[in-house]
Amino acid sequence: MRVGILVLPGAALTSVMGPIEILTLADSLARRGGIDKPIDTLSLSLVAERSGWHPAMPVVKLETIALDATTSFDWVVISAAGPIPPAGPQFSTDVLAWVNKQYEQGASLGCICTGAFLLAETGLLSGKVATTHWRYESLFRLRYPTVHLQAEKLVTHSGRFLCSGGANAYLDFALHWVELIYGARVAGECAKWLVLDRYRGSQTRYARFFPPRRHGDAKVLQVQNWLDSHFAQSIQIEELALQVHLSERQFKRRFKAATGDSPLEYLQKIRIEQARDRLEYSGESIEQIAQAVGYEDVGFFRSLFRRQTSQTPAQYRRHAQAQ
Repeated sequence: MRVGILVLPGAALTSVMGPIEILTLADSLARRGGIDKPIDTLSLSLVAERSGWHPAMPVVKLETIALDATTSFDWVVISAAGPIPPAGPQFSTDVLAWVNKQYEQGASLGCICTGAFLLAETGLLSGKVATTHWRYESLFRLRYPTVHLQAEKLVTHSGRFLCSGGANAYLDFALHWVELIYGARVAGECAKWLVLDRYRGSQTRYARFFPPRRHGDAKVLQVQNWLDSHFAQSIQIEELALQVHLSERQFKRRFKAATGDSPLEYLQKIRIEQARDRLEYSGESIEQIAQAVGYEDVGFFRSLFRRQTSQTPAQYRRHAQAQ
């Protein structure tokens, strides 16, 4: 089993070493207790565009081999790519070509967090299910509309592609990876040794709403700024359109194009964000919070909150206060 970890510039150290540590633990446990899927030799390599010592953190450097010094791998795992600029990531053509070549030679491909941007940039994820860090959901959807993004998921598995959400979801990624390589029994034992929940489910409860504002549509931005301080009012979409001298149809079309959400979806997300802050930092009752963010119908508020966060308001408050 030949595994190559592709180290990207700005990679989080955990997204490089974490999967390696868990995979080697699984290999050790498998050999000690009887393996589901026998592997004679496990070979691990750190790969980068150029060989040498590459900084992963201010005080840590990783020694890598160059792309052209590698042959073929059974698995290639792409590290987190660091912060993704609004204009989009710039990956070298050599790296993209190398990943494509590895896939053509039979490799399965995995990615941690924002490493999904590189995998999507190759074109290989088109038509496939994927996930990435919740913070970059809107940007990812904008850049790669043919990828079936399921940003609420911590791990997605589609054919020979395995993706994970935020950087610390490398834990979930690695356990799923171990199961694919060694089988469910070894993955279960590995989770016990690491004191990890094997199926953590969703990253939705961690996600926060950061609406895009650098879209270049001044009229949409005007409405966004107004909603920031008037979200709790009773709002009609037609009234928003009149503010910027557009027909309701024109306004809805432009708003969706600029933000990725319909005006109603956008308003609901803003209100739920405000509710989350109040649940975390205030002692107000759920009924008081619902009214404060614009909902007289507390039942509808609870339903909407659960749909957006995968938790009831009470569950969200308990979880937030336990952190």
